[in-house]
Amino acid sequence: MIVNVPHASRGWFEKFRNRTGIHRVTRNGDAASSDQAAAEKYVGEFDRYIKEQNLIPQQVFNCDETRLFWKKMPSNNYITKDETKMPGHKPMKDRLTLLLCTNYSGGC
Repeated sequence: MIVNVPHASRGWFEKFRNRTGIHRVTRNGDAASSDQAAAEKYVGEFDRYIKEQNLIPQQVFNCDETRLFWKKMPSNNYITKDETKMPGHKPMKDRLTLLLCTNYSGGC
């Protein structure tokens, strides 16, 4: 049995936004930029080091920790035309610390 489930198209949402005056706002936070040239230079240096040390891919590891803020609000929201900006809020501090590790061969 095939059931057709209606869904909202992008055009419908755009017309709804224009009709109601809802617009998108972005919360600003720390924006980190990377040094692409330095990263590309390091890749070559690291490859040379691995060859000099006669390391095999299973001996080269990368490990890093990160935080997962599982209750964090999204940075983009839609607000009504009467609101000029998104009201402030205190970010949730609930988080998990994740330790991610793998070797160059991708085997573990």
